[in-house]
Amino acid sequence: MRSAPLFLLALMIPSFAGLAKAADSLTPAYPASGASHFTLLRNGSSLGSYDLRFESREDGLHVVTRVDVNYSLAFITLYRFEQDRNELWRDGRLASLETRTNDDGDRFALTAWATADGVQVNGREFDGLAPANIMPTGFWDIRTVERTQLLNSEDGDLLNVTAERVGEETVEVMGEAVRATHYRITGDTEKDLWYDKNGVWVALRMTASDGSTIEYRLLPPAR
Repeated sequence: MRSAPLFLLALMIPSFAGLAKAADSLTPAYPASGASHFTLLRNGSSLGSYDLRFESREDGLHVVTRVDVNYSLAFITLYRFEQDRNELWRDGRLASLETRTNDDGDRFALTAWATADGVQVNGREFDGLAPANIMPTGFWDIRTVERTQLLNSEDGDLLNVTAERVGEETVEVMGEAVRATHYRITGDTEKDLWYDKNGVWVALRMTASDGSTIEYRLLPPAR
């Protein structure tokens, strides 16, 4: 298998969160449309997509994520990354997680589920018990910035992280200027996140290993 380009190493492990405010002081939210669609950009050029679907059912909130990265030059695909992630949340906590990843032909899986003692994780990098309030690495839940440890939703590793609240800023969302709260993540990873006044995730920016800028830009709802 070919080695992933350096800038993709940061992209493949979206592990950003930390201690920004008192635990559980923020409220998770998602778009009224029930979906979020992001385009992924590298130095302003298209790199792929990151899509989420939200569905509230009798057994809890189901969150389905699809990541699709296609790094190409001159119409030649140099690298592919695909991931399907299914989360189930009950009473504000993770009940189960299933992830299937195709890292340029290297296929592997992660499963996690809540138990009386915590969250049991079965992943490539970690197989054991995580804290009951652990959150998987991801984007949609603003409470992610309140955690000091996260579950890497790709390989199961437990990540130690911190975050700071930078402040209120204006960002472009779907072609409009929107006021959003900016958080900066440092530690095992460095990323900048923005959430709107309702707590909905609207943007991400990070610097990859090769110095390139990776951005997640929210797209209008599909019609």
